[in-house]
Amino acid sequence: MAVEEQIKRLSSLISEMEKRNEAVSKVKVGWHIYHALLVIVKVVRTLEKSELSKKPLDTSMFQRMFFLLKMIPRGKAIAPKAVRPPESFKEEDLNSLADIALSVLSGVPEISALAQFNHPRVGMLNRDKTVKFLGIHTAHHLKIIDDILA
Repeated sequence: MAVEEQIKRLSSLISEMEKRNEAVSKVKVGWHIYHALLVIVKVVRTLEKSELSKKPLDTSMFQRMFFLLKMIPRGKAIAPKAVRPPESFKEEDLNSLADIALSVLSGVPEISALAQFNHPRVGMLNRDKTVKFLGIHTAHHLKIIDDILA
């Protein structure tokens, strides 16, 4: 599923934002939606501002495995403060953030393919790998949401 479609799916789940299943996740559905959307917005904005580099990017074994498996293990990472939702937010906040995420994502084709995003665990990613990362990350949170709602 393309990232645009994932954003639309997240938007369709906003009405479920207060639901929780502590056997699956310590946080509510809304937290996962907010976080996934915020990651898209912040990462794309980082790409927009990045310096361009023609130097080939090093790929670690972890990065190769990440893109091969296309999954993030649950409960192994803690979201950095910059992409954690605020303590409280409303449906309108999520709807607004979803609109912003779609808007910034629509500008990705205009960003140079040489733009880079440095993920603390996955490593340095060019524009196209960054979009793939966003898809994998968003799918991870959609799966968690699906399990909470099951």
